[in-house]
Amino acid sequence: MAVGEGYAVSQELPAALGSRYFAATERATGQEVVIRVLPTEVASAVDVTRFRTMMAAVANLAHPRLLPMLAAGNAPGMLFYLVPRVPGETLRQRLDRDFRTSVPEAARIIAELGDALHYAHRQKVMHGDIRPEHVILTATGAVLADVGIAAATRPASDSATSPDAGDAAASGYLSPEQLRDPVTIDARSDVYSLGILAYEILAGERPYASNAHALSSGPLVAEPPRLAAVRRDIPRPLSEVVAKAMTRDRALRYREPQEFAAAMRRAARATSARTRRALFVGGGVLALAAIVAAVMQLSRRHGIDDNVIAVAPFAVPPGDRDVWREGMVDVLSANLDASGTLRTVPASVAVRGWTATGDADHQSAAEFARRVGARLVIYGRVVPTGPDSVRTTAFVVDALEGRARVYFEFMEAAARMDRVADSLTFHVMRGLQDRHIGTVENQRVSGPVRPRTTSF
Repeated sequence: MAVGEGYAVSQELPAALGSRYFAATERATGQEVVIRVLPTEVASAVDVTRFRTMMAAVANLAHPRLLPMLAAGNAPGMLFYLVPRVPGETLRQRLDRDFRTSVPEAARIIAELGDALHYAHRQKVMHGDIRPEHVILTATGAVLADVGIAAATRPASDSATSPDAGDAAASGYLSPEQLRDPVTIDARSDVYSLGILAYEILAGERPYASNAHALSSGPLVAEPPRLAAVRRDIPRPLSEVVAKAMTRDRALRYREPQEFAAAMRRAARATSARTRRALFVGGGVLALAAIVAAVMQLSRRHGIDDNVIAVAPFAVPPGDRDVWREGMVDVLSANLDASGTLRTVPASVAVRGWTATGDADHQSAAEFARRVGARLVIYGRVVPTGPDSVRTTAFVVDALEGRARVYFEFMEAAARMDRVADSLTFHVMRGLQDRHIGTVENQRVSGPVRPRTTSF
């Protein structure tokens, strides 16, 4: 191939977006790469000098959430570029399999992409073609591919957009200004596309996919439907955040993807707490009512209320899962607070009052509970156990005795931490129901996925 003798091509991968893809290995380093060969009609229409110049700018980008550009080149009738081959699946593959994502996971993905785009924009590089096919979900989070390719492969006449533009327009990812004049796009155009992406992964469908005419003309003639109208468990605040990102008037959008991601994360935290609250009303309320009736017979000791439980911020590895440090506090507090007359320490108070750094222990957790007046405290940690899984451990500690009453452990996919929050809430309720708060002995409640034994 035209890439030269420095690479050994091993196989041709499935074609996508009109291009051919090849798996190869760099002979000098052994690094596995993917070579994308653009369609012949694109190569013949693109200004090769501009292509090489812009690809050089893309190659200078270095961010953990951007798929690096290793090299780019041309040959007669051919344009190509090389990127690392990373394990994972595209967001499109995930959506084809799982239909739509949970609110916390959607917020995490958008936050990771927002960080990547914010960095690229500061380097004066727009993406211009954000869609699920260009998002790779890896064990460490979402990675954005093909940044800058849309502008680099725009035909020299500027009479059309990039090689993927026809498909992107038909799928509704391009902003209205891109459909009118692809030369004048700015950061707000990427905000629009990211908003469409957020809509799709939450709703399980694209806003302009109702009929053939709307596929290409929808963004030019009408605002998309509100997210809350197609997914009833999405409250209005989150729906409005997404709507602002994908409004037709770019002057009304968020100025940067990072600004949109931050707003979505705030709304998602409130949403997660609210939706999970509803999941555990009913049988959980009846079960905990009996527990609370017994607990209420105990007197307050040392300023501690036997009917109050605190949730401490979870210890998490830095980076990708940092949202779950305080996210667990929000979710578990809301869930447990909705159960009978059991009360939780407000999440904001718990976050401010937690002074432990790194992994806590039973003693520090008990001291924290006593400071906030709670008889029980839940604390835990999230530990990676492989490239795509994590182990979450949690303890329910008695503040008066300084020892754990119940222990939980869950093995789960790294990308599905929302399941851990749901399972943990259920097992906390079950554990408190099974054993009276004043007489419970140490017991271990394993999660539903690959439990392991750990001493404490």
